[in-house]
Amino acid sequence: MMAGGHAVAIPADEFVAEFNAAIETTEAPAAIAPIDTGTAERVLGSYGRTHDVGDVIGLDVSGLIEAGPEEIWVAGPQLTRQIAAGLAQDPEFLDGIQQIRGDSFGQ
Repeated sequence: MMAGGHAVAIPADEFVAEFNAAIETTEAPAAIAPIDTGTAERVLGSYGRTHDVGDVIGLDVSGLIEAGPEEIWVAGPQLTRQIAAGLAQDPEFLDGIQQIRGDSFGQ
């Protein structure tokens, strides 16, 4: 994903654990969770090219970014948790999971 013109690396294993916990508190179809690391990486890869972290969680993320190479920032545990919670409620992200899996929710 992007934030302030920088790429943000989201630790996949941490994201999966947080997303799977967050999705249980939403009204998303039960078939969404659990996701695995491979699914998370594919969906985050495509979704992240067109979405900003700040838009997903609704706030400036500069204070939640850990040091990384100049071009890439690394999401820390708190930011990863917030991103997972935001994406667990994002219909476009959930649709991306559906498309990758080939699931037909509600059909």
